[in-house]
Formats: sequence, C-alpha cells, structure tokens
Amino acid sequence: MIDSFYYYYFLIHIPITILVDANIVLPKQYQIGFFLNYHIKQNKDFLLVDIPTWLKAAGWIELIFQLPFFFISLHYFSFLTTRPKKKLKKSDSKKKLAKYYVYCLIYAVIASSTTLFCIYEIYSKSPSEQFTLQDKSKLILYYLPTFLIPTYMMVDMTKRISK
Repeated sequence: MIDSFYYYYFLIHIPITILVDANIVLPKQYQIGFFLNYHIKQNKDFLLVDIPTWLKAAGWIELIFQLPFFFISLHYFSFLTTRPKKKLKKSDSKKKLAKYYVYCLIYAVIASSTTLFCIYEIYSKSPSEQFTLQDKSKLILYYLPTFLIPTYMMVDMTKRISK
C-alpha cells in the first residue's frame, strides 16, 4: 500500500520539478514561467520571487540528482507493488532493494530538510499588508505535504534498512 503511494508521489513530482522547481535555477530563456508565475501569484510565495542562494542550491540538487532519481523510483516502486512474493527471495534482489532504500533515505532527508527550511522562512516572515497571516498559513499548508511525506519516508526507509 505505501509503496503504491510512493510510486504516485514520485510520478507527480516529475512534472512539478520540470514545470515549477526547475524554473528557480534555469536561465530565463529555458524557463516555463507560466506555472511558476501562477504559483507565486496564487500562493504569494515570496521565496520564489527573490530566490535565496540556499534555495537555488536545493533547486540544482533537485534538478540534477533528484529528477533522475524520481524515474528510478518509478521503476523500483512499480516492481515492489507488483512483485511475486518468491521473486524477492534471491539475495541479489534483497541487496539491490537495500541499496535503493538507502538512496530513498538520502532523498527523504534532503527533501524534508529543504522543505522544513522553507516552512521556517515562511513562518518567520512578519505579516504585513501584502502578506497576511492568512497568506502565511496558506503558503505553509502548501509546503507541508512536501515536508511530511519525505519525513514519513525517512522513518520508513530507516526501518526497512535496519531489517
């Protein structure tokens, strides 16, 4: 059940990375600005207007390392959700899965900590006429799933690795 959820999580993350997150690091001529501009306007996401250096670094990590990892994850979680029980008994398959779980753990640590820092930045911004407490709450709620899901994944992968 959770493996199916992870499969769809990574599947949904691919277009989000390409259409929104990539825009924070790509030169203007390669950006698909419509989605980013819509998100900024709709959610008043000030982090994506004047992008801090730490967020640009996280954007490069997502584009260069995490985006290919999402495709690999689709393969692994597709296998995990459809595998016959006896196919996993080979020690070679178990070693490959254990190694993959370590990569999932690394992804989860990076994704959850980056998003936690985004939430902290939003939380610490003082409300003003342009950015109200309601705007702050809405933006935090927007980021919350991308913190909670990788955090859960971090715990789950730690348990899987320790077995």
